[in-house]
Amino acid sequence: MAQSSAIEWTDATVNFWWGCTKVGPGCDHCYAETWSKRTGGSHWGHGVPRRKIASAAKLIHRLDNDYAEWAADRECGLCGPHAAISRRVFIQSMSDLFDLEVPVEWFAEAWGLIKVCDRIEIQIVTKRISAVEKRLAAIGEDLRRWPQASRDTGHVPPHPDWLCLARAGRDGEDGLSIEIEGTFDPARNDYRRLSVVSLNGGSFIARRDNPGPCPGEGWKLMASQGKTGKPGERGGQGLRGPAGPGVASLDVNDQGLLTLANGDGSTVEFDLYPLLSKLQG
Repeated sequence: MAQSSAIEWTDATVNFWWGCTKVGPGCDHCYAETWSKRTGGSHWGHGVPRRKIASAAKLIHRLDNDYAEWAADRECGLCGPHAAISRRVFIQSMSDLFDLEVPVEWFAEAWGLIKVCDRIEIQIVTKRISAVEKRLAAIGEDLRRWPQASRDTGHVPPHPDWLCLARAGRDGEDGLSIEIEGTFDPARNDYRRLSVVSLNGGSFIARRDNPGPCPGEGWKLMASQGKTGKPGERGGQGLRGPAGPGVASLDVNDQGLLTLANGDGSTVEFDLYPLLSKLQG
């Protein structure tokens, strides 16, 4: 954990705790585990207690409060060639923020500080993406609405500086999703927005309810059948294959079974009885 970092894609690191458990092949060469062992720590593995870092709260507040100093240093070229407008802070370089073996109280404290310190650019890397929703729900975070800032801002959502990327559905109303309708039928008048139809080798999606004739302004082409390409150059004549085995002998027995013996020792049998019976009759 440091107010500056040698990692080229970040400017500082903040760790609220040390320690983790490997969850896949991507963890085989974990630098954080190696560094922890070098410093005398043993905080890795299932059921192993993590080490809480008491100074993390002070550091992230200091980085957040120094936003004006960072901006000034950046303008003067003192922050390095890759410096961003806001100071980039990598959270949990020595662990995984969404490690479910960490006490939920530790995570709640860390998440609260991350939310409050909004004048720095927070960077989070996790190999536990499936645990994100579970962890946030455990501390009472509202997962039904996800905002995205449209500019640098000190305001909290809802505010014009924020765009709503997703929100929960409304009770009693069906969600709108793509519906495959098959071949376009000009006699139908119940196509709705996001209906998908096929026509003349192409696929169209409705822009609105009652989109009208297809193709037309109410439909958008999604994919069309490709055209036959130009034939390539004719290839050269292949090498002549080896000759097949020749017939060495022929024999017909009393039951009308014809046997051909080939030169390679193989035999082929033909039952001539049905043909001979017709000729005899």
